[in-house]
Amino acid sequence: MLSKATTKLQPKHDLDAAMDSVNLDYITKSAEKADNIVIAWGKLGENNKKVRDLQDDLLRHLRPLKAKLYEIGDEHGNSGFHPLAPQIRFTWILKKYEFPAPAPVPVPAGKAVGT
Repeated sequence: MLSKATTKLQPKHDLDAAMDSVNLDYITKSAEKADNIVIAWGKLGENNKKVRDLQDDLLRHLRPLKAKLYEIGDEHGNSGFHPLAPQIRFTWILKKYEFPAPAPVPVPAGKAVGT
């Protein structure tokens, strides 16, 4: 996702420039040419809103290519690993990428759903 190779992600510096429109355009064009695409960013977006927003933006652009999206799994059915995760060091199992379900829209207190 980042156009910069780094051994340590520094969110304050790296993420602000990570997904400008030029970078996103290159990723999307490369993905269109690829036979398969592996989503392998691990779990970082689960605990970092800025990263999650970048991942969501990229996924919006890749949604038309969902037939060729995969993710790395293990033999126990878990998925969403980074390629260097110790759990999958010796065996990668590629499985179709499942887009996350949309987050529920919060209902204001005192307001009934559907009104």
